[in-house]
Amino acid sequence: MEELEALKQRLEVAAAEATKTGNTEEVRKLKEEFQRKMREVSEQVDPHQTALRERISMAEKFEYVGKFVNGAAFADKEGAVWLVDTRGNFIEKDPFSHVTPFSPEGIAMVKRDDRVYYIDTTGKELFPGLVPEGEFHEGRAWAQKGDNYILIDAAGREIVGFPTESTELKEEFHEGMCVVGYRNEPRRRTIIDREGKVVGDYEYGCERQYSEGAIVVRDGITGGWDREFDLEYYVDKKGERLFSADRVFAEARNFSEGVAAVVEADATASGWSFIDKTGEVLSKKKKYPWAAAGDFHEGLAWVKYTRNIYSFVDRSGAEAFSGDYAVARDFSEGLAAVRTEGSWKFINTKGERAFPGEYSDVTDFSGGVAAVGSLYGGRYQLIDKTGKVISSEGMSNVQTMDQEGLILGFNSVSGPNLESITETVYFSRRGKRMFTQNK
Repeated sequence: MEELEALKQRLEVAAAEATKTGNTEEVRKLKEEFQRKMREVSEQVDPHQTALRERISMAEKFEYVGKFVNGAAFADKEGAVWLVDTRGNFIEKDPFSHVTPFSPEGIAMVKRDDRVYYIDTTGKELFPGLVPEGEFHEGRAWAQKGDNYILIDAAGREIVGFPTESTELKEEFHEGMCVVGYRNEPRRRTIIDREGKVVGDYEYGCERQYSEGAIVVRDGITGGWDREFDLEYYVDKKGERLFSADRVFAEARNFSEGVAAVVEADATASGWSFIDKTGEVLSKKKKYPWAAAGDFHEGLAWVKYTRNIYSFVDRSGAEAFSGDYAVARDFSEGLAAVRTEGSWKFINTKGERAFPGEYSDVTDFSGGVAAVGSLYGGRYQLIDKTGKVISSEGMSNVQTMDQEGLILGFNSVSGPNLESITETVYFSRRGKRMFTQNK
């Protein structure tokens, strides 16, 4: 994991340097290496975890076994959830009615007898006197104590509080920052760091999360060439503007690979463009105005022309390859889904068809797997990056990757009294059926 973190830091540095030089080759190589390492780690962990979860599921007839953390996992059986060890033994003698997965610190939120509380992997109740408001993310969680929402760390240390009467929105921590909102001031947002320090307070709101160290802040409403819009600008993690006070935008998106898509406030008719973190416009080679633009992934971003045609461009705004699409999605793991002539296909970063398959619907690739719908009947299958079908059966719908690394498939089946039942099937990333739940 330390190697992955070091590689991630190298990738971030290379992405920042690429915004200045325009050379994305190093970013591409590092990203490929990072994804390869991630797959290696997944392959190292996945066989052990899935085999362990499958063995316990079969032996104890559990409907589902969650991911193990510190030797403990949650397992579903007959509508209740049990805490079990790696042998399938019950750690707690009584079940829970609802649970959340264990955080990396080994903390989960559980419900029993209409009471919600935190436990560790031994089943011990944590932080008496605090009522959980959410799961742990980046070592922080929100809990209620009396008339306040309290920010706590994994040791139960109370960091800062906000009155429950006036506080409504409490986002999860992301990049070490959190956004808080208010009941009587629906647009106002406050940003705090991990120690509860207020970084910024904004009357007209901001985005929900930081991205690459910056967040979009709104600054009131003004008239546009075809509508009213919020003026927007960027601030860093110190709450300071990235650019001068007069540099505002009609629309602004999060930074991705050191680049953000924006519509300049004084040039809305010219459509979207791309800027770097110095505010310099990068997309000087675009041929026509863009009606919409996506985020950069693997050195490329989709753009939509005013004639409702999609294409892919590089940071300069030049088209990366020829290809007019009815719809285009972000690149993920070297492939992007595009729609032409009524069907979806996958292309690589050179614009070439990745494999011959055509589909009614698709998901992006995640962990080397995508879900695709058949043009003939609408059933979904799982495919790998060569287009090979790896799932053993078709499903009514598929959602790739739950938060524990499995793939969720859904079927509508008939129950014993001919009632409609939604069957949830969990697959491994090799397409193997792992567990089944009926709701």
